[in-house]
Amino acid sequence: MFYFSALGVNWITERTDIIYANSYDGRYHSEVLIDGMAQPDGVPARGTWLGATLAPSAAFAAVDQTRSYSYRWTNQITTWDARGNAVWERSSSAKNWELETDDPLTLSVYRGTQHWKSRPWWPTYNFSNWMPVLRAPYNPVQHAFRAAGVVRGSRPYGLVVDDVKKDDTQRLYEWTAMPGPRVTAVKLPDLRSDELVFVRASDLENGVPRSGAPMLLIRALDKEGRATASFETQLTGPDDRQGKPTYFDRARIALRDSEARFRVLLLPIHAGEPRPVVAFDSVAQSATIAWPGGDTDTVHFRAAAESARTRFTIERGGQTLLSSP
Repeated sequence: MFYFSALGVNWITERTDIIYANSYDGRYHSEVLIDGMAQPDGVPARGTWLGATLAPSAAFAAVDQTRSYSYRWTNQITTWDARGNAVWERSSSAKNWELETDDPLTLSVYRGTQHWKSRPWWPTYNFSNWMPVLRAPYNPVQHAFRAAGVVRGSRPYGLVVDDVKKDDTQRLYEWTAMPGPRVTAVKLPDLRSDELVFVRASDLENGVPRSGAPMLLIRALDKEGRATASFETQLTGPDDRQGKPTYFDRARIALRDSEARFRVLLLPIHAGEPRPVVAFDSVAQSATIAWPGGDTDTVHFRAAAESARTRFTIERGGQTLLSSP
């Protein structure tokens, strides 16, 4: 998941007022979906922090989410019977629990704790004892990397880079972003098929943003016509735990391929002003963001065929602002 705020608006965030209080499923948390699946509900396996790069004019961080997609975690495999008693959950094809033995950090943290009762909220002494971290396969992928951050300047903006590959099969990959409260999308006449604009619903007048209203331009950087952006409304979400479905909106950038390399710009703008000119060279793998009367930045992406993870450098006026972690 990620958050993005600009011009006084929480554009992309966690909607705790609707679905997020009732479900941890990755589909509802601004992740990349693979044939409709992302990270698991409940607790995903620990990701790997790849580091951060902080510079005066930019800041980015990166994480390896491969294990977070591939496995779910638990250390309390109980369920409840009809009388409310805790009972052991048996292995099934959906949750074939096994010991987590491949993560050195987890093993070092839990080593020696078997002598302590670390589950005091369980109903009985028998169920309140130590249990190691267990894992079960969920959505196995070859790799899943994310880098995200902001660029400062006369007009600050954001960039999210996702590299995801499940296998060599053609699949539907969907980059998703969950809008904040009272944020919707507006159709502007000259938008590209790989662009989307967020606006506050209160700033719309007869379906048109009022002059000067804050907006967010979302732009996918890819070969012309390969990625398609859309805004989906009133999708059916999880049950509200009282028998009623919840509903949600989301931004979606979709492509069908054997892997996905999403590079998505988040560009804060105002209604009525000239928009930034964005050009992407799919051969050179570089993007230029030219703000009218402001900065012109170039992002050079390095994604060699043998490398699963995209690295990038941001330049302005012949100077390097930042190299990604």
